[in-house]
Amino acid sequence: MITTQIDTAELAKEIAKELAELTKPQKPVRTMPASPEPFCLLRARLKEFGMDHGYFAQKLGIYPATLSMRMTGKRQWLLDEMYAAMDILHVPYDQIHEYFPKGGGISKASVSSKRTSA
Repeated sequence: MITTQIDTAELAKEIAKELAELTKPQKPVRTMPASPEPFCLLRARLKEFGMDHGYFAQKLGIYPATLSMRMTGKRQWLLDEMYAAMDILHVPYDQIHEYFPKGGGISKASVSSKRTSA
């Protein structure tokens, strides 16, 4: 049997020190910067053309609310809308995958983290 001598005063100081450390106000947790918006290349091209979403929606033949849902990734783009957008913005069709990447160009992890942090 092993016996150890415990200094209760020293133990009390250690516990008080740890307790003070645990109850000390914590620094705010830094969150990850916001992920890029969906379809960022498309947004940049619209900005380059000085085209607002209302006008772009009109040129596409869709409602502005529909465009908003497409641009935020809440609704998928239709193929004819993608080609029309490429025509309007004078972008070659071989770059369609860059302007309309799968999922809008953002990962599902960043979308779910936005939902949980909101």
